[in-house]
Amino acid sequence: MGPAPEIDAPPDEIEMGSSTSNLAVGKGTAGAMAPSHFIGRQPIFDGRRQVIAYELLFRYDTDNQCPASDADLATLATIDRSLNVIGLKALVAGKQAFINVTRELLIGQTLRMLPASQVVIEVLESVEADEPVLAALKSLREAGFTIALDDFILNERTRPLVALADIIKLDLITTGSEGCRRIIEQTRRPNLKFLAEKVESDDVFIRMKQLGCTMFQGYFFAKPQIVRARKLGTGRLQSTRLMHIISQHKIDMEATEEVLRQDVTLSLKLLTYLNSAALGLSHKVTSIRHALALLGEIKLRHWVAVVAMTMLIDEKPAELARMSMVRGRFLESLLSQIDAQTGDVDSFLFGLFSMIDAMMDQPMHQAVERLALTNAMKDALVGSNVTLNLLLALVQACERGQWNDVDEIAQAIPIDPILLADHYRSAMAWADRAFTPQK
Repeated sequence: MGPAPEIDAPPDEIEMGSSTSNLAVGKGTAGAMAPSHFIGRQPIFDGRRQVIAYELLFRYDTDNQCPASDADLATLATIDRSLNVIGLKALVAGKQAFINVTRELLIGQTLRMLPASQVVIEVLESVEADEPVLAALKSLREAGFTIALDDFILNERTRPLVALADIIKLDLITTGSEGCRRIIEQTRRPNLKFLAEKVESDDVFIRMKQLGCTMFQGYFFAKPQIVRARKLGTGRLQSTRLMHIISQHKIDMEATEEVLRQDVTLSLKLLTYLNSAALGLSHKVTSIRHALALLGEIKLRHWVAVVAMTMLIDEKPAELARMSMVRGRFLESLLSQIDAQTGDVDSFLFGLFSMIDAMMDQPMHQAVERLALTNAMKDALVGSNVTLNLLLALVQACERGQWNDVDEIAQAIPIDPILLADHYRSAMAWADRAFTPQK
């Protein structure tokens, strides 16, 4: 695996230094807007559990409130940050972006500045199907935009919207699976897609798929199914051995070399990575030992993290590994800026391993035993390390767009929200680079 190409965004806004399905934006403006702003991104999956789009979520102020009178401002801020600050390509990793829009923005001209091929116009549930709205939707569709109806409830005032929609989003919490089934049956037509929101378990994912949904949003992919312990194949077994080695305070290079020699796939990945022209090495790497010497401990930990995690997830969505990488990088960089102790637990690896229960379809206490981690790491993953679990709660709140919780935890640490947002943005960008194939 070689390094990914540079992300197309202003260098002072996407920092690649010291990484679902969110991106935090920490540079705010004075005056009416709050001093810190987050744009969250939540992944949208297809029926194969592959990420096909992200919904962009805006946080307006520290109270996490966005009154109706300011809904337009929230969307405008999302558009501004997407296009002018971060860059849409960097924000959604080349996938489609779902952006919530109000009636006022829908019937205006602002949305025309967005790239139609990349943006899904998500019409809020408060928008009624009057003549100006219907005319605007027709015009936007003709311009190439995809139209989605958010939290859709079928009634007389919303029925006319269906004919102009490409996607209907169904909120499982408010509508229930039976209500979703009725909406699907009453609105189904060729080329109309249904997206199930707030899918929180694998059983619900399967149920909604059977009802006709082809797009899914929620955290079903991040929770273990807990059906039975998966047998670790050769590649997965060697990956867990590598993860155990890099979890130690000092890496045993001889043991690392032995594991790599026993798995041709891992060896080839390492040599391909180091022989990449992008690294700028003056000569080719010809042996595992030479490769390890060139990498050094820090780069080796990160390389193993990317490769081992992608092999470990097996049939799970790649977003699971990506989120794990974001967590690891975020915790590592954040802890370098605050006065906090984590004992003998490496913060990067803690974040990296924080989703292994979902990857291995086992409760966390069983998953950590199978990976033969250090006792300190095991204890931390099952909840005993107060500092790391507080920071894990912080990153989980960022992932879900729970901005009230983000503010509360940031105050408890304490840490400046602007600094927090910068670290999270940088962590997301780093993970996206790691998972982008080299051209």
